Amino acid sequence: MIDWKKIRAVIFDLDGTLIDSMEIWREVDEEFFARRGMQVPEGYQAAIAHLGFHECAAYTIRNYMPTESADALVEEWRALSMSKYGAKDGAKYFKAQAADFVRLLRAKGMKLCVATASSPEFYLPVLRAGGIDGLFDAFVTVEDAGKNKSFPDIFLKSAEKLGADPSECIVFEDNLAALLAAKKAGMQTAAVYDAQTSAQHAQLRREADEFVETFGQMIQEINGEEQRMYKSKLSLIETEKAIKEIKTIFEKALADTLNLTRISAPLFVTRESGLNDNLNGVERPVSFDVKATGETVEVVHSLAKWKRYALAKYRFGVRFGLYTDMNAIRRDEDLDNLHSIYVDQWDWECVIRREDRTIEFLKETVRKIYRALQTTAETICREFPQLDNYLSEDISFVTTQELEDMYPGLTPKQRETEYVRKHGSTFIMQIGGRLKSGKKHDGRAPDYDDWNLNGDIMLYYPVLDCAFEISSMGIRVDEQSLVMQLNAENCADRLQYPFHKALVAGELPLTMGGGIGQSRLCMFLLNKLHIGEVQVSLWDKKTEEYCKENHIPLM
Repeated sequence: MIDWKKIRAVIFDLDGTLIDSMEIWREVDEEFFARRGMQVPEGYQAAIAHLGFHECAAYTIRNYMPTESADALVEEWRALSMSKYGAKDGAKYFKAQAADFVRLLRAKGMKLCVATASSPEFYLPVLRAGGIDGLFDAFVTVEDAGKNKSFPDIFLKSAEKLGADPSECIVFEDNLAALLAAKKAGMQTAAVYDAQTSAQHAQLRREADEFVETFGQMIQEINGEEQRMYKSKLSLIETEKAIKEIKTIFEKALADTLNLTRISAPLFVTRESGLNDNLNGVERPVSFDVKATGETVEVVHSLAKWKRYALAKYRFGVRFGLYTDMNAIRRDEDLDNLHSIYVDQWDWECVIRREDRTIEFLKETVRKIYRALQTTAETICREFPQLDNYLSEDISFVTTQELEDMYPGLTPKQRETEYVRKHGSTFIMQIGGRLKSGKKHDGRAPDYDDWNLNGDIMLYYPVLDCAFEISSMGIRVDEQSLVMQLNAENCADRLQYPFHKALVAGELPLTMGGGIGQSRLCMFLLNKLHIGEVQVSLWDKKTEEYCKENHIPLM
């Protein structure tokens, strides 16, 4: 097994290790030999896997094509393979969870290097397509080392570039000759499964410190090791006291900075009112019939639309508003460390002017909320000094389209995590509409947020190495954007609901608002591993067993 306690630098091979390049090179070799009226010789790919282009050319000429020019062969291979590695969809060549594993190691503070027989014009485009090119501290090729990968030189040079002793390094390789060279360099080794080197697997298992079937296995190994060592920094009683303190401090800070007054709010609304939040349009609300009225009512998903009614009812002035404690049940939620069927949040809403419906006003409000978060974090860390304050000094801003442009090969959630790892706390803007790719970053109901003027406050949470959503908020739809977004989602029938009629008729104020997770905030500030440590909810057996194994005290 790998002894991760000794490791501070990780060296990756590329072809066959991070990326499944067998198909690329199979096609290249088939075309290369077909041009000469030949079949690819048996064992050819395994024989050249650890060689650089020029050594590969020498091997090929020596064994199969004595009249060919080495330089000409190299140029031909470069041309054949360039289109594959440089493809915009190059992320598809990555082995399952390989890029996630690299990101995890980077988040853990590891120094990272690629040691490869490939050239920069091949490895850089494919790493860029996977969104991980910027995570590596160094790149070393066989040309840089002066010898092929069956010699330890390339690995020793990699360690030197990373400023690490060989004993502090681990090498991930799929090729036996290269793995043995890494061992000779005094490094730990992990043999990565690759179909192309299947004949070597038995010996790779014997020689390597660990045989890696999938990178998901490695992610579980590292996270599992950390979580097995997890110990809450607060006792149950201390946790309860800290939760009360956080809620008191933040509630006051939020109300003061946004001119908000607390009001009472409903737990349920009638279905016919159209006031419930449809979320992504697929979640089923908890509903029941009321004997006294004969109506069917629904437990709220959020109070996004109800709050606009309340602002009009209470006659709040411009730049003043309300907040309330919102409690919801989301029966279709997928349970994990961050998600529960019970949702508690501060729902807030304030009246704005039409000229306030701008990106700049949205950003200004986000900064005010973030300062309230910082005030709360600083206070709670003074009271409980064993806690770490994971909030970054400032909050950055990025749009969902900018994220897609930066990381085209990643999923939206992966883009979020990748960005906050680098930039810390971030407001991700413009969620709900379709991007240039034709896909949505995430779903949003079409009848409360204006999709061009909304976003999520995301924090980087090292405990789980993830983007941690603390708030969804935005400037709300006006008459025009409501109709436009309903039509875009084929939901124009909602215009018959009382809420929508009132909005189109100009009977409701222009507003902005959002929700801020109470349990989420407590979990983050108290450095908890699971949201069940800060709220009482219902959990499935899988969650209960996971928490028991990892010493997580559910409430």
